[in-house]
Amino acid sequence: MPNFRNLLVLLSAAFALLCSFTAAASNPFTGQFLVDNRPRELIYVSITQAENIVSGLMILVSAADKGKTEKTTLALEGIADKTTVTLREKRFLGDYVLTGRRKGNNLILAFPGRDGSVIPTTFVPATESEYSNKLTEWQKLHADIYKEQSTILNHASALAEQIHNIENTGIPKLLLETSKLLSDQKAIAASFQKRREHFQKVAAVNGSFRCDYVYSQVSPFFYSDMSGYFYSDFSPMDMRYQQALSDISKRIDNAPEVIAKAKNDASLLKEALSKRRFPIPKLPKLPDDEQSIFDGYITLAKNSASEIESIRAQYTSIANTVEKIMRESEHELNIMESKCR
Repeated sequence: MPNFRNLLVLLSAAFALLCSFTAAASNPFTGQFLVDNRPRELIYVSITQAENIVSGLMILVSAADKGKTEKTTLALEGIADKTTVTLREKRFLGDYVLTGRRKGNNLILAFPGRDGSVIPTTFVPATESEYSNKLTEWQKLHADIYKEQSTILNHASALAEQIHNIENTGIPKLLLETSKLLSDQKAIAASFQKRREHFQKVAAVNGSFRCDYVYSQVSPFFYSDMSGYFYSDFSPMDMRYQQALSDISKRIDNAPEVIAKAKNDASLLKEALSKRRFPIPKLPKLPDDEQSIFDGYITLAKNSASEIESIRAQYTSIANTVEKIMRESEHELNIMESKCR
């Protein structure tokens, strides 16, 4: 005797399956679909079809700067028949219209290109949960890649900056400038010595010591040709020399610190590269680019320090000589003027 209860269950299941097939056949565009173009973009579409009316949404997620992603949600509406669908975005796309068709389980939508072409894009079936999982996975990966690559780039840029500073240290230029100032001061000192000798000759003419001669010849010569020359030529040149000497001395003294910082940047870069999990970005400098530059810089600093000490000693001697000439002449003039008061 037939089991009517079991038969009823089978008939109900068959009817439900038939209804689902009928619904799918009559509403072929209902479903959720996905385009996975990571790491560039992820596009999710959810469409509901009721007879020839379709509605739904499209979520476009694209890679953005600094390990972020940007999401745009579009509301869709349109019409469909058994083979094709036409979708229009209610607000964002404006006059842009998407046309599509089903191919097996897939949905193919044609996007308008910027040049007027049509770009067919295949969407595969995917649930909202599958889309969300892929998005979360991608966002984490995108952020991790950015973090790693930005760390590597920061260390490489810091190393490149230190190497640039070393290559453009300015020590040779400042050394040449300081040497030139020394040569100029030697010429000024020689001229000053001649003025001292002339001052002595002018003073010696006043053999009978006439006060009018002191005030008309000796004193004017001192203040014009000696004191004036000292303050208009020697002193400004001395200030330039002191500034150049200070600049080059600082750079020479800072050489070990600059090298230490550059070596630390190189070490950090090597460490970051050794731990990398993703492709290396284009780098301004690679590890080991710096060693020959460091060696050359240290040698330059040492040699320049020796030259500067030699220049400093010569310059100090010249400055002391000029100062002595100036004070001796001033003292002699003061003695002569004191006799006339």
